[in-house]
Amino acid sequence: EGKPFAAMLLRARDMLKKHKVKTATAYLNAVLGEFLEVTQLTDAPDISGNTAVKILEYCAEHYTEQITLKQIADALFISQSYVSKIFSDKLHYSFREYINSLRISKAKELLSDSSFPISEIMFACGFSNQSSFNRVFQEFCGCSPREFKKRVK
Repeated sequence: EGKPFAAMLLRARDMLKKHKVKTATAYLNAVLGEFLEVTQLTDAPDISGNTAVKILEYCAEHYTEQITLKQIADALFISQSYVSKIFSDKLHYSFREYINSLRISKAKELLSDSSFPISEIMFACGFSNQSSFNRVFQEFCGCSPREFKKRVK
């Protein structure tokens, strides 16, 4: 089975050496035609599920940093708009909502289990200022970080 392919490829190579590009192209087209006859083509698997997992893993490793869609896209060699689409279509969250949910989850854990000041917890969870931290915490938990800390003690 492989011999006709090999013979035609060798002929195409010989024609290229003789600068007979059109003839070489004809041999290569013949090889491709033969190949397509003996090969069953299937649809490519859906890789977006795998991509979603990689995005979530990246977020889990970097949510305490000032993470952006561009950083994720660059790290995974995909477009920024594709990362955004994965969040909305597959995860049903916006990127910012997801990152904030990770940060608030960690903040709740630290507020419950530690005697660290709220300002240290805020920075440890990836927030850069107190007003953002308080606002996002209030949105997710229905109370301020200080009130949450009092309730769990």
